[in-house]
Amino acid sequence: MTAHALATPSVRQQAQSILSETFRSRATLAFIALWVIGAVVLLAYGHTPWGGLASLTGIAVFMLITALNTQPNPHLAEVDAGERRKIYLQLAVIFLLIGLTGLRGMQFHDLIPFNTVIPGWTPLVDALERFSGRTFGNDNYLTNPVLYFVIPLILLLLLGAKLPDLGLGRGHRVLRVTFIWCIVPVLAIAYLIVNGALLSWVGQVILSNALNNGFFEEFLFRGALQIRLRRLLSPGWALVLQAVIFGVWHVGLGYSNFGEPGGVLTALASTLAFQMGLGLAFGYIFERSRNLIAPSLFHVLYNSMFSI
Repeated sequence: MTAHALATPSVRQQAQSILSETFRSRATLAFIALWVIGAVVLLAYGHTPWGGLASLTGIAVFMLITALNTQPNPHLAEVDAGERRKIYLQLAVIFLLIGLTGLRGMQFHDLIPFNTVIPGWTPLVDALERFSGRTFGNDNYLTNPVLYFVIPLILLLLLGAKLPDLGLGRGHRVLRVTFIWCIVPVLAIAYLIVNGALLSWVGQVILSNALNNGFFEEFLFRGALQIRLRRLLSPGWALVLQAVIFGVWHVGLGYSNFGEPGGVLTALASTLAFQMGLGLAFGYIFERSRNLIAPSLFHVLYNSMFSI
């Protein structure tokens, strides 16, 4: 046996090292604590969080597989005061847009009155939805790309962001990461087709998810938000924080599914037990592949798998 072979750790050793480092991280412990809080609240109000736990377990397995097949994304050097101010300004714009789009989701799911008017924002959204509905037959096919991608892209570029710093640069083992994460939804969709799902319907569902969320949500939360958090925080804290924000952003959906009893409390708890885990998955795919292709494709296929 050569000295090189002796020096190279086995897959088992690598996995143990990754797991040990992960569970020593305060960011990981904070994520687990938030998930447990969400699960306990749901259980207290008669809901079951076990679907979220099963999903999170699968996500953890695929995260480990991804870690074994990629190299860590180096943490950038600490930014100077001028760069930090620019990042804070960019984050302020991102948080504003996340808040406004989140309110739109709350309106759609009846968490807040549908006729709530936000000066300047509501007329823009109404105009986009009318044009999108007339042109494409769906209010969101134009509206979501504009709100989640076009507007934040323009504003961030005006504030000094560069395309590679928005998830649009060169990636790392993108095809490999895409395969790891997309193989399950692809097989699930293929199974549904074999068992009678119409190809035209499958295509419509995939297209709808691509235009409604997919790349556009990934740009807002991973390309815009996560990268900027990563410039100010450690990679682990940036990953967890964007996952929490992504989860809470879905509070309207949580209200539709878990709003009774408990109202906003169970709605928020459900976002911690379910959507936060998905945000962790999307963010980790982005962290390891370093551009938006892999998380966007997985996002579309994952959503489509449950919509067919």
